[in-house]
Amino acid sequence: MAEKVKSYGAGVLFILFIGVLVWFAGSLRGEQNHDYDVRPEISVPEYKTDAARAIEAYEKMMNRYMDLTESQFKNVSLDNQKTFEKLLEIQTEIARIDMRLERIEQKMGLEPLPPAGTKTPMQPQTPAEQQIPKAAPTEEKM
Repeated sequence: MAEKVKSYGAGVLFILFIGVLVWFAGSLRGEQNHDYDVRPEISVPEYKTDAARAIEAYEKMMNRYMDLTESQFKNVSLDNQKTFEKLLEIQTEIARIDMRLERIEQKMGLEPLPPAGTKTPMQPQTPAEQQIPKAAPTEEKM
């Protein structure tokens, strides 16, 4: 009887072994469908034509030119600011000299000059200019 139990035990083990083998064989053949989501992370450099390279070079050159122009405008602006400050200094100095001249004229009893916008008739400057006679109108006959 012990031999029968051993043979039944060996048979049960053999059947279990075959069941496990069939179980794994099914998953090895791909009976279970697995969907894998593969996203490649490959970057391919962009192909550029000669025209595209020339356009990019032109754009870079224009950007550098605009930067240079902008810096030159800043320099001009600084120069204008310095010129403006110098003109203000000159204006204040002229105003100071004008006030001083007015005081001198008042103390000396001189008549002030007419405003700059008024015109005075021109007088001859030299004696030679005073002696030039005016030409009389002449009539020409044909």
